[in-house]
Amino acid sequence: MRRLLAPLALLLTVPGCGFEGVSSLPLPGGADLGDHPYAVTIEFADALDLVPQSLCKVNDVTVGKVTAISLVDWHAEVVCTLRGDTALPGGTTAAISQTSLLGEKFVRLEPAGPGRLPGRIPLARTTQTAEVEQVLAAASLLVNGGGLDQLATLNTELGNALDGRTGKLRDLLRRLDTFAAGIDGSKSDVVRLIGNLDRLTRTLAGQRATI
Repeated sequence: MRRLLAPLALLLTVPGCGFEGVSSLPLPGGADLGDHPYAVTIEFADALDLVPQSLCKVNDVTVGKVTAISLVDWHAEVVCTLRGDTALPGGTTAAISQTSLLGEKFVRLEPAGPGRLPGRIPLARTTQTAEVEQVLAAASLLVNGGGLDQLATLNTELGNALDGRTGKLRDLLRRLDTFAAGIDGSKSDVVRLIGNLDRLTRTLAGQRATI
């Protein structure tokens, strides 16, 4: 009987120690952070279904893991704890990506800019990949919303308009190409003419009273 009561007594004392349920326990696993890891706070408009222990990657190489996710001022703040030997420049961007169409989410870090990252990536430099639901919704809109029908109609009408006129169209395109080449070759003359007209306009404006 004592053997049964001892574990029960232990369980009853846990709430008094501040136990807040399973969610308060640290999750196992995740990336190996090595010695001297450091934290970077990343602001996202939406954390989607990113969870703690999700991987953080640079050039598809795992360099850390997500250790905290919170809501601050109507946006998500994700804390990524990275290996100490991961050097990120000051303009580094971040995105919530997916390993595959139905795979798990991870934080993709893209090094950019000079200097060294100060410890935070602002909302302006973060993005999220499109969710599967969004892709399917867009595809559904294209198929059911008449997009394909309109494309087919446009193709048919264009074919009817050009039927029997391919020779004339080819000649027109050739003339347009020659005209464009001539304009490109005279670019400096056109710029000079515009400059002369600008100077003439300013001269006339200065002598408006005399005119």
